[in-house]
Amino acid sequence: MDNKMLPPLQKSTMRYPETNPFAWIALLKGHPMFKPRLSFSLIALFLCLPVQAQEIVRVHPPFAYPQTYVCTSHWGGQLKSLGDDLGTDCFVERLVTQDQRTWMMAYRDQGLANADWYTWEEPVLAPFDGKVIRRNINPIVNQPGQMGSGPASFLIFERVDGVRVLIAHLRQMRVTVGESVTAGQVIGIVGNNGYSRHPHIHLGAWRGEMPVQLHLDQSQPEASRQQ
Repeated sequence: MDNKMLPPLQKSTMRYPETNPFAWIALLKGHPMFKPRLSFSLIALFLCLPVQAQEIVRVHPPFAYPQTYVCTSHWGGQLKSLGDDLGTDCFVERLVTQDQRTWMMAYRDQGLANADWYTWEEPVLAPFDGKVIRRNINPIVNQPGQMGSGPASFLIFERVDGVRVLIAHLRQMRVTVGESVTAGQVIGIVGNNGYSRHPHIHLGAWRGEMPVQLHLDQSQPEASRQQ
């Protein structure tokens, strides 16, 4: 997914050697008072110091328990827009047995129709308690294997602490802008629209102008049953 309607990210190109003990060791090697044993002391020191990590946001799973699904992630900078950068794409899989062999599959037969995909029209759940702040509808339904044009049908949710989450490639959305939602509430079903080649959903999160990592909270599976 590449949502052209969302603002571009502001990225920093600065690098901070103070967060990397090996960078400091490389700098100090040229100093006349450098001792090899000093490198081990530096490593031990930096391992004990707190470091600033990429923010991680824990959200409700997108599909209800006990549905089985997989997610693939976009690495930092792969996509440039908020909601895309560090985002993840999720789709349902099922165990399929053919010729006495069993494996996970995302679709039946050859997957040439949207209805062949196990994700198609699967209920999608709200990521957290919050409010719908934006909604877009793309009425064009793509066919598997054929990329559509965007932006996709999507919803953007905002949490009280300012974190925003985009969920895209939806259809039959059940919530509107300004409406409050609770984590696990059904907000729509999986579609195939926008920049998409097959039925799936895209999730992306950010705070302010910076993308954040998403973590799907699987710690309480019974709580993720469809409401």
